[in-house]
Amino acid sequence: MVAKFNISNTIDDALRLVGYDVYSTQLRDTGSPLDLDGYSVFDKAGDCWGTVIGLSLSGPLRILEVQSEDGVIMVPFEDAIVVEVDEKERKILLDPPEGLRDLN
Repeated sequence: MVAKFNISNTIDDALRLVGYDVYSTQLRDTGSPLDLDGYSVFDKAGDCWGTVIGLSLSGPLRILEVQSEDGVIMVPFEDAIVVEVDEKERKILLDPPEGLRDLN
């Protein structure tokens, strides 16, 4: 991925960024914005967890906030858990570790 920052036109200003982490609000594979509000969330067994009401982008962690019948479920938005994001059907498929749903 290549990123351009509109901070300055000098190398001295660019060098001030060396050593900082950069986080993106883009999906890695598609480049689509992470606007997942309203997406339905299912696990691989076909159980509906609820609907996405938010996505926290603080720091390196991205956390889906899923509104279920029992309250809000926090799900790490990581490749190990999120199997598929179907933009056409507005669905997210999870392969969560055992007990994740019960933690919330």
